[in-house]
Amino acid sequence: MLELGQTWNLIITVMIGIVAYFLRRLDRQIMDNDRDRKREIDELRNDFDEMKEKMPFTYVLREDYIRSMAAFGNKLDKIHEHIVLNKDKG
Repeated sequence: MLELGQTWNLIITVMIGIVAYFLRRLDRQIMDNDRDRKREIDELRNDFDEMKEKMPFTYVLREDYIRSMAAFGNKLDKIHEHIVLNKDKG
């Protein structure tokens, strides 16, 4: 039969083993979650980089739009003047 001291040593050893098992399992889960988060961050970075590359072809800057509309308006004004002047001559 085991003595009281040996029994306590056995119980403590088993408890330490159980705690170590759950700590290793928790550490593995944390590492897996960390790996998943890093992969998701990399995917987001790739998506963001891809969006930045496509942006100049998809969107127009406000200043560029204003400039092009002003140029378009000037051309329309010239056409209108030309039509009015030719109408008065004819």
